[in-house]
Amino acid sequence: MYRKVSVVRKAFSPRSDERGRLSFKIRVRAENKSWLHIGTGSVKLEVSENTPKYIDKLMCEGKLTLNSLKSAIDRGVIVVGYDYYECTRYHGRIVIPGSSLKGVCRSRIELLHRADDRGYVGSCFIRATAPVTQAPKKGVHGWRHYTIWGNVLGEYRGPPCQVTDRVSSVCSTCDVLGTSGLASKVLFGNLISGNAETVKLTLDFNEKIEAVKPGAVFEGDITFTSCNLAEVGLVLIGLNLHDPEKPILIGKSKYRSRLVVDGPPDVKGKRITFGIVNLKVTEILVPYRFKDYLNKVVGVETPYINELGFIVLKGVQVSKFVDKAVSETLNVNPWIREGIKVNELEILRSSGVMQ
Repeated sequence: MYRKVSVVRKAFSPRSDERGRLSFKIRVRAENKSWLHIGTGSVKLEVSENTPKYIDKLMCEGKLTLNSLKSAIDRGVIVVGYDYYECTRYHGRIVIPGSSLKGVCRSRIELLHRADDRGYVGSCFIRATAPVTQAPKKGVHGWRHYTIWGNVLGEYRGPPCQVTDRVSSVCSTCDVLGTSGLASKVLFGNLISGNAETVKLTLDFNEKIEAVKPGAVFEGDITFTSCNLAEVGLVLIGLNLHDPEKPILIGKSKYRSRLVVDGPPDVKGKRITFGIVNLKVTEILVPYRFKDYLNKVVGVETPYINELGFIVLKGVQVSKFVDKAVSETLNVNPWIREGIKVNELEILRSSGVMQ
């Protein structure tokens, strides 16, 4: 299982030279097929009704300090209780944060890579934890993760890439998504929902969270800078944007079902799943200066230009662009050709891990 492998690295590509490259954005639609919780770690607290008056009293007396509040809580003068962990919001609207999207994309890209027979692989692990030396037993930390990814977790790829005054070589993943000393070429915007409904759930192990109901739709942009098609395709594969029917798993409890101890009547006492999200590219917006590139390299004609001067690709044109980019990725990246077939949800369900 344990296997020491060598990461293939090369000089990082330019961040501002667009020759033979594209700078553009894609518009992404995400549909939540299960319950969903992506939080910031912020906790919603409940306080007793007398709390505001007691705080006003301390302020008037000039005694409002952290110690005086702690003393009041310890003595039971005011009561503060843990209510639930909140979902992430942006201007009051529920979002899938761009940072979470990037994290899932990067993690999947790294894990989709498989070392070849010669012991070479095209991606480092940005978090270089100790490789797995044997399959974890059921119930041991990481056993669900291993159920999906298997022996790739036993690959020792050494320290992650970093760029310094003396080192300019990085793996293909770090070249696109950045690493220490090197900026990312891709900006993941927040995916914002206009219809998300949330409820408070108490789950097994007395975990209290705010959860988004199934059926919420999120939309946002991902922006690429000076990327060739193979680099674009790597990101599309990382988010399963090349296969909208295959979901990604994101957020809390994404690998297992949870028992609802308290919540709405339709789910109370039942087991529910979290984090199953389908992503789809709805539009591609390309600056007009790349018209020839689209026609000659991608093979996409450009009949529609919006009022801002962007070439807008939709429908069949989007599919053609995505297929071309993914094909380029697979042509230059042999280490991902087998991994691209992985379907995390299908593996979890077929193995009985997630019902």
